[in-house]
Amino acid sequence: PSVEQIASVLRRTAEAESIDIPPAALAALARSATGSFRDALGTLEQLVTYSGKEIALADVLAVLGVADGRLLEETVDAVAAGDARRALKALEECVEQGRDAASFASDLEVRARELLVVQTLGEVPAELSLTVEADAALQAQAERVAPDTVVRLLELLGEAMEGVRSGADPRTRLELSLVKAARPDFDASTRALHARVARLEAERGAVSAVAADPTVSGGDRPA
Repeated sequence: PSVEQIASVLRRTAEAESIDIPPAALAALARSATGSFRDALGTLEQLVTYSGKEIALADVLAVLGVADGRLLEETVDAVAAGDARRALKALEECVEQGRDAASFASDLEVRARELLVVQTLGEVPAELSLTVEADAALQAQAERVAPDTVVRLLELLGEAMEGVRSGADPRTRLELSLVKAARPDFDASTRALHARVARLEAERGAVSAVAADPTVSGGDRPA
C-alpha cells in the first residue's frame, strides 16, 4: 500500500476510536510503516499507550525515534548556505531532544535522498508524498538547494555512517560530514575542489547579474 492508503486507514481508525492525531503526525506514522498496515496500526496502538488518545507530532517522533522534519530542512539549508555553525546547531538541538546522532544522520540521509529524487523528477512522487504542507516544503527546498550540494551531502553522510559501523563516534563523524559539506575549503579531496569551484562560479554569476541590471544604481553596484 502507498503512504496515502496507510494514512487513510489510520485516519479512519483514529476517528472510530476517538483518537485525536493531527495530519502531520498521521503522515509521519504512515511513512514509518514502510508499506505495512499492520506495522502502522501497531505503532498507533503503542502511541495510545504512550500518550493517551491525544497524540501530538512530537509523540510520534519520540516513539519512532526520528528527527523533526524542521531540523532536517534547517540542516540542509545551512549546508547549502555554507553555514557550518548553523548546521551543527541543528544537530545539537536534535541531540538535546534525546535523539542520537546516528539516527539523525540516517534521517538526514533520507531527506537528502528525497531532495535528489524530487530534483531529478521535477515533482514530489506519490511514494514520498505526505501532506500538502510537507510536499510543498520538500519541493521548495529541492528548488533552492543545488543538486551538487545534495549529492555531496549524501556522499559524506555515507562515509560517516560507514565510519560509525566501524566503531567511530557517531556525533563526531556527523559533525565532520556537515562541516565538510558546508565548507568544501576544509576538505582537500578533488570532490571538494569541484564543489568550491561550483560555489565560486555561482557567486560570480550572481554578482554579474546584479552588475548588469540597469535598475541597480551606480552607488548600489558591488565593487
